[in-house]
Amino acid sequence: MKKGIRIFLIILVVITVIINGVWHFKLKHIEANQEKVTLPTVVEEPVKKPLKVLEIPDQSFSDILVGVQTRPRTDLLKQTIDAYEAESSRINFVVFAHDGTRADTIMFVSYDPSIQEVDVINIPRDTKWVVEGYTFDNGNQKINAVYGRGNGLGGSKGMKQAIADLLTVPVNYFVKINYNGAQEIIDTMGGVEIDVFKDLKYDDVYAEPELHIDIKAGLQVLDGKNSVDYLRWRKNNGEKNSDGDLPRIARLQQFLSAAVRQSINTRLPAVVNSCFQHVYTDIEFDLAASLAIKAVGIQDSNVNFKRLPGHVEGYFYVADQEEVLEYLLDMYKR
Repeated sequence: MKKGIRIFLIILVVITVIINGVWHFKLKHIEANQEKVTLPTVVEEPVKKPLKVLEIPDQSFSDILVGVQTRPRTDLLKQTIDAYEAESSRINFVVFAHDGTRADTIMFVSYDPSIQEVDVINIPRDTKWVVEGYTFDNGNQKINAVYGRGNGLGGSKGMKQAIADLLTVPVNYFVKINYNGAQEIIDTMGGVEIDVFKDLKYDDVYAEPELHIDIKAGLQVLDGKNSVDYLRWRKNNGEKNSDGDLPRIARLQQFLSAAVRQSINTRLPAVVNSCFQHVYTDIEFDLAASLAIKAVGIQDSNVNFKRLPGHVEGYFYVADQEEVLEYLLDMYKR
């Protein structure tokens, strides 16, 4: 059972340390988000039944017969996904951290206990997401601005709803990260082995506290501090161009994959305890334990990572809705 618990929790634990250049992070306590709910213990999932779903044409179309208007391909994809989702045992999470009123490191994590698979979709923080009444500048038209919305549109509930609307599938629970415990959690795990792609050297004496990153290239085990530094790094001093958000997401996926592969063995109880000290979620411990029991036997190869399909347009990252739906359909059909 330990392996199943390890694989399930490690995904949430490791996401804790995916730092996107944030230094001044303070977690708002439970009373700041009146979202805590009591959840029932997970029951056995029903056996999946064959579904009668629409056949999706290979090409996009709006008219297939002269004078006959047909539904767009995206509508057909969505209808088919809904049919599979209704019979699915998947449980979906949004995992994120926040820097004041801005969300950071946003991920959609979907776990299917019936086939022992986990899918992680990294969502760039600059993803375009317009909320009515919050369009007075470019920064307020991005998905990371949702957390700070007023009028009941923000907070953890707002993030759950925004990601559900973006992907057009339910998001059942949220996991909000406390960055302050990142180093402690990774140290408790015994570090993470990473092949660092080049020497990383960056100093910022004006940061509070001062920031100093100095990691040599090559295969090595990164402790808590160096793991945080590795994931915060954007560019070396003197380099003109930042590493940017999209290449960094690839680096984050590499880090997650490496951590999932690692065994924490007898350190598991300490890691679990550290995780729950530094993570705020609407998942009750009993439910997490129940999911962990169901995760017994999950294989590393069944943990899949993907960046939200899309492209850069000026200040924004714009999701490709059709490609998103195609990926989700493939996920739900497994």
